[in-house]
Amino acid sequence: MWNRKAVVLLGILTGCTASSFDVGGPLGDECEGAACVAQVDARRPDAAPPADRGVPPDEGVPPDEGVVDRGVVPDAGPDAAVDQGIDAAVVVCEAGETRPCGTSEGPCEPGTETCEGGAWGACVGGVQPQPEACDTVDNDCDGTVDEEADAPCGPDAGACEPGTRRCVDGALGACEGGVGPAPEGCNALDDDCDGVVDEEVLQACEPAAEVCAPGVQACADGAFGACEQPAGPEEERCDGGDNDCDGTVDEGLVRPCGSDVGTCRPGEQACLGLTWSLCEGGVGPADELCDGEDNDCDGVIDEGLMRACGSDVAPCEPGVEICADGVWGACEGGIQPMEEACDGSDNDCDGTVDEGLGEVICGGEVGECRLGVQRCVDGAFGACEGGVVAVDEDCNGLDDDCDGTADEALERPCGMDEGICQAGVERCIAGGWGACEGGVMPLFEICNGLDDDCDGRVDVDAMGQPAGCFLERARANCVDGACDLVACEVGWQNVNDDPSDGCERGCGLFQALQALDPVVDGSPMRVRTAPGAEGAVFLRGADAAAARLALVVGAAAREVGDPSLVYVDGDLAFADPGWVVAGLADGQVGRVVTWSLRDAAGGLRQSDSVQLPLGRQIAVAGQRVSRRFLLALVSTELRAVGPLDVIIGSLDGMPGRPVGPLRLAETGVLTAIRPVVLPVDDGFLVIAALDVVGVGPRLSAWYINGQNAVGPEVTTDLPAVPTAIGGTLGDAIARVVVQAGPDTLIQDVSAALARPGFLARHPLRPRITATDPGLLQAGRSWVLTWLDTASQRPMFGLLTDDLTDFLGPPADLLPDLRDGVNRLHVHGAPDSALARIGVSTGVRGRVGALGCR
Repeated sequence: MWNRKAVVLLGILTGCTASSFDVGGPLGDECEGAACVAQVDARRPDAAPPADRGVPPDEGVPPDEGVVDRGVVPDAGPDAAVDQGIDAAVVVCEAGETRPCGTSEGPCEPGTETCEGGAWGACVGGVQPQPEACDTVDNDCDGTVDEEADAPCGPDAGACEPGTRRCVDGALGACEGGVGPAPEGCNALDDDCDGVVDEEVLQACEPAAEVCAPGVQACADGAFGACEQPAGPEEERCDGGDNDCDGTVDEGLVRPCGSDVGTCRPGEQACLGLTWSLCEGGVGPADELCDGEDNDCDGVIDEGLMRACGSDVAPCEPGVEICADGVWGACEGGIQPMEEACDGSDNDCDGTVDEGLGEVICGGEVGECRLGVQRCVDGAFGACEGGVVAVDEDCNGLDDDCDGTADEALERPCGMDEGICQAGVERCIAGGWGACEGGVMPLFEICNGLDDDCDGRVDVDAMGQPAGCFLERARANCVDGACDLVACEVGWQNVNDDPSDGCERGCGLFQALQALDPVVDGSPMRVRTAPGAEGAVFLRGADAAAARLALVVGAAAREVGDPSLVYVDGDLAFADPGWVVAGLADGQVGRVVTWSLRDAAGGLRQSDSVQLPLGRQIAVAGQRVSRRFLLALVSTELRAVGPLDVIIGSLDGMPGRPVGPLRLAETGVLTAIRPVVLPVDDGFLVIAALDVVGVGPRLSAWYINGQNAVGPEVTTDLPAVPTAIGGTLGDAIARVVVQAGPDTLIQDVSAALARPGFLARHPLRPRITATDPGLLQAGRSWVLTWLDTASQRPMFGLLTDDLTDFLGPPADLLPDLRDGVNRLHVHGAPDSALARIGVSTGVRGRVGALGCR
């Protein structure tokens, strides 16, 4: 009996042959060698074996029926070439530099790479290529749809080989080709592709006498081992034997199968003679859906799911939706429908252009605007019919942009940005453009290495000539953007050895010394300057017994005094627009002072005369502010004792006699020197060099105000009896030069207040022997002039800043004048850098213009 059963069992085992399998359908059984074994689910290669080690379990799950590696394609990003080994070189770039990256093919949009650490960083922004998926969308943006979108299927372990699911019309087909799992045989191969070789491959052997079931041989390394006999009745196993020795084989044997991961649910298998049946009653893996569930039971939810979205009606292009948390996301990439606009395009991609737009209200009711309507025609809204729309604000005083304000904040560039020029801004003011502000305008081209006239050429003027060099009192050429001094003008010196500022110190005759026409014999009394007028007073006639008073305008002389009088002195003062001319004469009744007011050309406007029993010296000053003039009369007889008086005259042409004389100094004053009379503020400053009997030599000063009131006398002592005095008016300071014995003194007098005061004194060293001293300020220099008593030559010297020394040796003022000079007068005006010079050479008088720095 036992032998018969063993033979029957062996016959059953050896009667099977190998069979093929369908990798796309349910797993069946396969016989190999002398034993039949069940296939194992290829999706669970590491599933634990059942307790019965006689026959391998078969869980009945078709191999890889879900989506396998969907959407995974080779790297198509900007570093694809590097990934494929084409170019692994490091790209050198500068930090912060950017460049476009990616592509605009298909649904993709370019992004931006930024240089970090000398290498290009990741591509940020835009829509980047995605792995190609089987969805009729060009996910990797290479111009082709669903290429390489086929998905592998089936296991790739042991003796198995994977098949392929072809992508057709955006969907994966059935698994084709490949080699699927087979029942494990005793052949040293992993036939069921679960990663284990020859596992649970058993065969029955002759049972022992004391048991009811046959023994079992287990396969190891491709060969069956020794026959292992059961110890006695045991738990029934699905091995075709009566393991529990109850006379029935494999009765009532069932086991669980399938998976409980995701949406899968376990089923049940029944033992059908040495093999397990298909898994029944469970739920197996399915294609992954965007539902928040693990449909393919691989432990991951909604992985790799994407689909096309949008429209492909021009100008729209499909985009891509990506599943996240069971919901399809926004449509990304492509060109999506928009609200229809009047632009000649099918913005909402419904196949119709510019439909349903109707009429649009245009214009407004503010400013210049008026309401109207616009209609969409040929892709554009037409003119505002019946209305006025807002336009850019114009500088016209109107509210063109209809915002309630006219010409607000309007400005425009002006000028240019060439050379030294810089563009400025013109601002709209009251409907008109104002001046160009804030810019730099073209200048005259000068030699400075700059394009001053903004014509694109440096140091070249509009005529194409080298830029001019304007150096003081010098000739120079422009060389390499700087003026190269060639030579100083005659009488001028470059005392600081700096060629860039020219020749800064010296005096020159701006108008050559010229003889008067007709010839005026005699001595010049006074020479001065004023804006727009020049003049001089001479005593005409070589014979003192027949001298006449003459006024010189330019080079023309005319007699201005009383022809019945013989004049012994004369003077002149400017009174805008003419002059006041005064003279002291001997007449039949004694000493007579005459004066006349002349126009700019020297014509008579007013005249008068006063008989005075006084000396024979006169000084005159005109005052433009109060329309008055002052005559100061002094004695000329040496050691004579007498007073110092003044007469006030009017310049306004009104009838009446002059006021005075007003007494300045009492009896006992030696007054042999002409005083200095200067107009200041609304009055006059009189400065006289006196020798007071019993007191000694001194300088005195008085202020006479507009009401003809004489202020108190202020004095300062002198070291010796004065023999000459001259002076001029500077800024709030009257400066006089006094020849006192062998010394030449320059004394400052305050002229800013109604009460004068003596300020600093500058004793000149070295000493000079001088007559007719004169002092003037011309430009930045103080110049001292005098007539040298030894040589009878007119001399001048530039004074140092402290007025105590000469800047270089004194020089002959008129080196070309050959005649001896017996009278010299140089007088400047506070508002002029020029002074008129008058000289007398015996019986001839000459005048010229002197300029000093």
